[in-house]
Amino acid sequence: MQRQNIRSYELGLSEITRSVAALAASDIAQARTHTKKAERLLGVTPLTLLLRAQISKSDGNDDESRQDSKQQRPMP
Repeated sequence: MQRQNIRSYELGLSEITRSVAALAASDIAQARTHTKKAERLLGVTPLTLLLRAQISKSDGNDDESRQDSKQQRPMP
C-alpha cells in the first residue's frame, strides 16, 4: 500500500509540473486537465488551488479566481 501512495504522489507531482508548463505556454485547457488529474491523485492542496486560481485568472474568470484564492487562506 505504501508503494502505491508513493507512486500516486509522484504522478500527482508530475501532473502539477505539466499544468505549470501548460499554463506558461498559455494552454489553459491542458493546464486545467493536468490540475484536475493532480487533484485526483493528491487531493485538493494549496498548490492545486493556486493553480486553479491562476488558470481561472488566465482564462478571464476573475470571480472563480478569487473564489479559489479564498479557499487557500485559513479561516480566522
